[in-house]
Amino acid sequence: MRAICEACTQPQPTGWQAGDLCSHCGQAVRREVRCFWCAKWTPAAKYCRSCGAECVDERQYGAARMLKDAGTDRFTVPKMLRELDPDQIDNFTRIYQRQAAMVARHVDDVRLLERHLYHHHWSGALEDQLIPHLPWNDQALTAATPASLPTGDDLIVATALHTTSPLPLIRDLALLVRLHLHDWDTARDVRSLLHHADALVRDEAALLLASWQVRCACGPGNDERGLAEVLKASPLKAEAAVRLAAMSRTPTDLPPEVQASSDPEVRFHAALITGEQHRLVAALAESDLHAIAAGRALIREGHTAPLEHLLRDGSAEIKAELIAALASARKPAPALNVVLIDIAEHTNDERLRERAARVVCHALPPGAALRLARIADDRGIIQALLQIAKLTGDDLVDLLAYLIDEHRFRMSQFGMSDVTKDGRLPTAFVPRHFARADHNTRKELCRLAEEQLTQHAAEELQGFLYHVVYGDHPGDLRATAWSCLYRHYRRDDPRAEGILKLEPISITRVFNSVAAFIPRLTAVLSDHATLKEVLLYDHLARLLGYHDDAVVPALLAEEGDTHALVRALLTVFETADYYAFLRTGAGKLLGAIGNHPRWRDEVLTRLGARLTGENFDFVQCAKRAIATITGGPKPP
Repeated sequence: MRAICEACTQPQPTGWQAGDLCSHCGQAVRREVRCFWCAKWTPAAKYCRSCGAECVDERQYGAARMLKDAGTDRFTVPKMLRELDPDQIDNFTRIYQRQAAMVARHVDDVRLLERHLYHHHWSGALEDQLIPHLPWNDQALTAATPASLPTGDDLIVATALHTTSPLPLIRDLALLVRLHLHDWDTARDVRSLLHHADALVRDEAALLLASWQVRCACGPGNDERGLAEVLKASPLKAEAAVRLAAMSRTPTDLPPEVQASSDPEVRFHAALITGEQHRLVAALAESDLHAIAAGRALIREGHTAPLEHLLRDGSAEIKAELIAALASARKPAPALNVVLIDIAEHTNDERLRERAARVVCHALPPGAALRLARIADDRGIIQALLQIAKLTGDDLVDLLAYLIDEHRFRMSQFGMSDVTKDGRLPTAFVPRHFARADHNTRKELCRLAEEQLTQHAAEELQGFLYHVVYGDHPGDLRATAWSCLYRHYRRDDPRAEGILKLEPISITRVFNSVAAFIPRLTAVLSDHATLKEVLLYDHLARLLGYHDDAVVPALLAEEGDTHALVRALLTVFETADYYAFLRTGAGKLLGAIGNHPRWRDEVLTRLGARLTGENFDFVQCAKRAIATITGGPKPP
């Protein structure tokens, strides 16, 4: 038996008594019973309004169903109930009640799930679906038998129902409840319910997937269009409208049913859309999920100051989510700089540290650049300082100098090429800090100078790199410096000759005097490793082979240093595994300066020794050099 309102047709709560009015609308309530034949609810009268069968006492309902199952017609069942032995009726009733108890168990399971669902008709609908099938045969009884449930909270019970219930409807509802109870791993499975045969199951799934909780925790899915179509048909207008407004990203005009809603969840969802600051700030003190969702909305609106206490004292999850949102917003949050720097300095989470530093860099306070750089060997933080903070002046110089001292300076660092733009870095930086750097960092500094040359072809930087090429350095560093110059020159000159040629004006332009350059050139030509560097030996071959005659007197004037240069040139010419054009270039310069009395005999002797057993081209080169020195005829 049940009580139902005659006006709104809503079932009344358990404990209803005769004379009570409807708890929903206040109208009159009537008593209803189930018809033993069609199992439909009918007013407590003499005959069923649906099938016309005589209504029986509810205490005999189970026995009547058993008689119906035995093949008795609808008119004979009431008569037999009056004539049967009471013990037989009791036996029928006990058999039926065992199965009815199983149905009640399923209905109770659904009532438990309904506490977390938007619609609450499922238990009544399931009862109306199962009761007409009682009594079951043995096969149906076995198939409908529920498994025992574990004890625990509703999520544990819902998980057990989802995996063990024999009824598909209960399994589907339990899946929805699992997501309601923040089992986020079920979101993908719930999306499949958007195509369920039952429209209200589809509606439950859509309302849940479009809720601020699920979208906050799981993000939007890839089925937004289908989700919106289901929501448009939802009978729950306010709940659906606020979700559609959030999905459309048009917060200016929320539907009237949303604005008039008394549901706190609808109101909060509306606040997330409109950015209602008072409501959002209040939500920061609620659950972690409320705090995260409200914090993201405040960040979107640019109101970040209220988040300080959460970033300082909130849970690890809140800190991670809010800092991720701040980093994604790419906006300054100066009110949070102190707490963000503190988080970056003390967290062991590399991603959290990098994101916190990145947010600070949007409004970097004075003196914070080195403080952030010292936190950890984190290239992401350095990138943020270089690209987001866009350091200039002393702050930039101090940061790069720190990286040099810590052996962390790399041109491969993202953002490093940006420091050369707009004149942010002084052209004197590399020459000033080169000596303090280790070998590998010096190579990186050469590349930094090259980047600066792409912005402004400063002659002092070109000169600096030439001083590295012809300085007291290992061959690979000299080669790196020349490679940087070569790439710079190659942009405008396919031959990449550069500003240094073996002529007095050019040498003086770079090295102040020919006298200062001679020992440098000698040292380079005396270093075997240097002369095996590909681009470098090609440069030296052109430098020596295409010298200007005007440089000869200047070379001869420095007798002691030039004698050492001559011996280095002779060694180059005599070394068979050197680059061919380098050797011939050395031979050409020897012919030009080899006539000095101090070394004339030495040069002729050693060149003469190369006239046999050599490649034809080198023999010819030696003959031409000898002819130039002696004044004899030159070979063709």
